Amino acid sequence: MKITINLVAWNGKKYLPFCLDSIAKQTFRDFSLLILDNGSTDGTVEYLKSLNPLIPNTKIIFNEKNVGFAGGHNQAFKMSESDYVLMLNQDIILEPDFLEKVVDFMDKNEDAGVVTGKLLRWDFNENKKTEFLDSAGLKIFRSHRVIELGGEEKDGEKWSYPAEVFGVSGAAPIYRRKALKEVMLGDEQFFDEDFFSYKEDVDLAYRLRLFGWKAWFLPEAKAYHDRTARTNGTEDADVIKNRKNKSDFVNYHSYKNHLFFLIKNLTWPVILRSFSQIFVYELKKFGYILIFETSTLKCLVEFFKKLPKIYKKRKIILEKKKVRTKDITKWFGLEIVKKIEKKSRDVVAIRATNPLDVSIIILNYKTKGLLRECLRVIKAVSPKLNYEIIVVDNGSGDGTGKMMKEEFSETKFIASDRNLGYAAGNNLGIKEAKGRYVMIMNADIIIFPESIEKLVSYMDTHRDVGIVAPKLLNPDRTLQDSCYRLPSFWIPVFRRTPLGKIDFAKKELDKYLMKDWDHSSEREVDWLLGGCLLICKEALSGLGLLDERYFAYFDDVDLCRSMWENKWKVVYYPEVSMIHFHRRESADGKWWNGIFKKTTRIHIKSWITYFKKWGFENKVGEVQITKL
Repeated sequence: MKITINLVAWNGKKYLPFCLDSIAKQTFRDFSLLILDNGSTDGTVEYLKSLNPLIPNTKIIFNEKNVGFAGGHNQAFKMSESDYVLMLNQDIILEPDFLEKVVDFMDKNEDAGVVTGKLLRWDFNENKKTEFLDSAGLKIFRSHRVIELGGEEKDGEKWSYPAEVFGVSGAAPIYRRKALKEVMLGDEQFFDEDFFSYKEDVDLAYRLRLFGWKAWFLPEAKAYHDRTARTNGTEDADVIKNRKNKSDFVNYHSYKNHLFFLIKNLTWPVILRSFSQIFVYELKKFGYILIFETSTLKCLVEFFKKLPKIYKKRKIILEKKKVRTKDITKWFGLEIVKKIEKKSRDVVAIRATNPLDVSIIILNYKTKGLLRECLRVIKAVSPKLNYEIIVVDNGSGDGTGKMMKEEFSETKFIASDRNLGYAAGNNLGIKEAKGRYVMIMNADIIIFPESIEKLVSYMDTHRDVGIVAPKLLNPDRTLQDSCYRLPSFWIPVFRRTPLGKIDFAKKELDKYLMKDWDHSSEREVDWLLGGCLLICKEALSGLGLLDERYFAYFDDVDLCRSMWENKWKVVYYPEVSMIHFHRRESADGKWWNGIFKKTTRIHIKSWITYFKKWGFENKVGEVQITKL
C-alpha cells in the first residue's frame, strides 16, 4: 500500500460516520485503513463492530484502556509498512481528492517529511463546512509559543499557494515513514508517549526540523476539522481566553507537555538567543496558572517524576540533530505569514498589469501530424488562463498552412517561406506575443491537464525566475534528459563518438547530464532543453531576442546562460510533466554515419559559435555544481 490511514478514535461515535464516509469517497485507492479504538465508553466500540466493510483493506483494533493520542498512533504505526501515513483525527472529513493530492506531492518532494492540507473549520452542530481556516500549519514564536498558522482567518487568495511551514497540526498530518523512523526515540516512539495527549505534534515538528526534514502546506488538499482545543491569537488576552475555553484535562497535559517540549528540543544556542522572550512568556503563564488555574499545578508532580526520562531523550535528540541554529531560528515570528501574503499581493499586481497570461509559441518544421495532435490536446485540456497560441511554420512545405486554415482557423499562424532555424523561427512568434509570459513549445510536445496553469502560477510566485521548464517524459513515460550543467568543450565529442564510452568521458557525461540527482525535485539548473520553456517576458525584454547565429543546437544553452548572466534564475520544475517525442539524431545508427550528416555540421557550427561567444569557463556551471 502507498499510504495507510491511521484513525485513532476515542469517544467519537458522533463523528465516525462522517469521517469514514469521506475516506470511502477518496479518488486515490491505494490505501489501507487502520482504526484503533482507545477504550471508548460512548458506544464507539459497538458502532465499529457493527460496520459493514465498505472500505477495502480495513482493520479495526480495540484497546481495553486509553493509551493516549501518542500511544495509539505509535501502536498503529507498527502495524503498517506503507510509504506514507495519514494520522487522522476522528473529527475530520476529507475532500475526495485529498489523498490523491498529498501522495502526488510527497512522491515529487523527497525532502518533505510531513505535509498538511488546507484544514478548514467544520461546524459539526450545524453539519456545515465553513470558509474559515482551522490550520495551514504551525507557527512558532521566539518565545516558543506555537499556534495554528491562519487559524480562524477567512480563506482567501493568500492561502492558495503551497508553502514550506515550520511544522503541521496533528489533526490530519501525512508523514513520510522514512522521516518518522529517523526521528524515533526509545521503544520506537515518534510521538512521545510521556505526553499522552496534546502538543505531541509540536514536539514532533521541532524534532523533524532538527533532523533536517521539511514540512509543507498544500492548499489543494482540503479537509474540514471540528476542533476542540484552539490555541490561536498572539496577545496575552488571547492566551488567557484560550485557556479558559479548555478543560482541566487539556490544560493539565498542555502545560506539562509544553515544558517537556522545551527541555527536550531547545539547544543552548537557541536558548541563549531567545532567553528573554522565553523567560517572560513562561513567567506570565506560570503566574496566571498559580492564581487562576491552580488545578493545572498538579501536572508538576508528573513533570518532575518524568524529568530524568526527558533529559535522556534530550541527549539522544541533540546528539543526532543535523541542522544549524539558524535553520531553526529563521522560523521564529511571522515571517512565513508575511511571505505568503506578499505572494498573494504580487500575483494580483502582476495579473493587473497584463491580463493575458501566456503566449504559447509552437514552432513547426515538417511535423504536421504532431502539430495537429499538440493543438488538439491544448484545446481539449482548455487551460484556465487567458492565453493565445501562435504557430510558426518554418517553411515545411507539407500542407501545414492548409491544415491550420481548415482545422485551427482561430489560431494565429505565421508562415516562413524557408527554414529559419530554432532561434529565428521562435523570434517570429516572440515579436507577436502579447502575454506576460512566453511559452516556447515544440510541436512534438503533449501537455497534461493543468500543466500550463501550474507553470504560470510558479512564475507568478517566483519573481526572480526567468525560465522554468517541466519534467519531460519519453512516450513510454520514462524520464527524458532535459536539464544539464554547462558543457565543457569536449561534451559534443563524447556524445557523438565512441570516446564517450571511456571511463573519464563517462564521468564527464554523467556530470553534464546531472546523473548524481534523481530529477524528482525542483532545482535551479544551468540550462534546460528547449522542448518546452516558459519564459518571463520581462526577463526576455532585457536580453533581446534569441541569438539567431544558432540555426539549431546550443540555442537553448545560450538562452539559459544569458538569463543567468542577467541575474535571472533558470529552474527545473518536475511538479509538471509533459511528453516529448524527442529523438537525438546523434544516438541513432552507427556513429560514423552521423559524422557526415547535415545536422552534425550544424551542431559543430553552433558548438564553435557558442564557445567563441562564451569562452571556456563554465562559471554558472561551477556555481551550480557546488550546490550538490
